[in-house]
Amino acid sequence: MENYLIDNLDRGILEALMGNARTAYAELAKQFGVSPGTIHVRVEKMKQAGIITGARIDVSPKQLGYDVGCFIGIILKSAKDYPS
Repeated sequence: MENYLIDNLDRGILEALMGNARTAYAELAKQFGVSPGTIHVRVEKMKQAGIITGARIDVSPKQLGYDVGCFIGIILKSAKDYPS
């Protein structure tokens, strides 16, 4: 299903799910005036078409007790000299 064309309902579903990926299909159905089955079918079609590629959960490191975060960069002169 490569050439799936989205319509206004699909756009609305995407916007709602980008705001909260855990929104229940029943809630979306009520919001858009369609059945939960319609929402399910639309979401599945967008997944198959590669429009929806996943969902994620954001975690608060501070709530887990991590006070500091850092990124470390390593530059290798010759990567082939180091085993993977």
